[in-house]
Amino acid sequence: MIGTSIVHQLVKKGDEVHVIDDLSRGKKENLKDVWSRISFLEFDLTQPIPESQKQFWSVDRVLHLASFVGGVKVGTKEATRATVIPTIDRNVVLACVKNGVKRLLYTSTACCYPVGLQSENHVDYLLKEEDIMEPGAKPENVYGWCKLLGEIMMRQFSKEYGFKLSIVRDFNVYGPREDANPYTSHVIPSLIKKTLEGTRELKVWGTGQQSRSFVYADDAAEGMVLASERIEDGTAVNIGTGNRLTIADLAARIAKSCGYKGRIVFDPTEPQGVFTRCPDTTKAERILGWSPKTTLDEGLAETVLWYKGQLLQAIPS
Repeated sequence: MIGTSIVHQLVKKGDEVHVIDDLSRGKKENLKDVWSRISFLEFDLTQPIPESQKQFWSVDRVLHLASFVGGVKVGTKEATRATVIPTIDRNVVLACVKNGVKRLLYTSTACCYPVGLQSENHVDYLLKEEDIMEPGAKPENVYGWCKLLGEIMMRQFSKEYGFKLSIVRDFNVYGPREDANPYTSHVIPSLIKKTLEGTRELKVWGTGQQSRSFVYADDAAEGMVLASERIEDGTAVNIGTGNRLTIADLAARIAKSCGYKGRIVFDPTEPQGVFTRCPDTTKAERILGWSPKTTLDEGLAETVLWYKGQLLQAIPS
């Protein structure tokens, strides 16, 4: 989802773009509008990168988004699946070093932040980049720990080998083209899928009182491209929006956007993650000159429209 937006933005800027993806979540058709203008390699980056792929790494800049990704249930009940992340990160950074890449963007996550700052006592607190180790590192899950290790790894490689490094921490990115698998997806595509399938009850995990902020994929992609161009010293910036809302409010907005008439119910027996999470975006605004342009209602409308199109395509004519 985010990668697709980034590719479109880079092509529009006139860049020569190479894409590497194992297609475990993405689809080639997402890039059909720019397919003739990019090079694409299907490859699993958990594997060592062979010399035969050298042409894909002989570039000025790498934006590294490859990772294991899953929703809150996977992060809670199958957390060991995230342990492939350090292997992916090491393979990517070694390829960059070997081929003399000048700039690397590392995509980290809001899940790196200490859980103590995301409790019921911090419902108005905006997470700042320097909070990552305060009062001590304590990400909410293995995924967060692996991404925090990735930040440390990238900074050390940058220090030793001299390439320019930027780091972004994404906060709940959503939009068209995101995987809607009910087990592995994030909250927005999961709820949209349920409403469009016409279930009598829209089941929402948790109490509904947990809160998040959400940033539209095209906006996040713009911030990440800017970070890859303007940050050189490994500084991390939050990519998100300071507008916080409860999951109950989110579910109601999605139901309205989808024209859903059923009942919304909450299941506190299902995983719900930390109680609250919202970023301070001052640093991104100051360093990158970036802030999100798309409101939540606008982004949800575009996302729902895309999923409706996917649903129609799936219906036999």
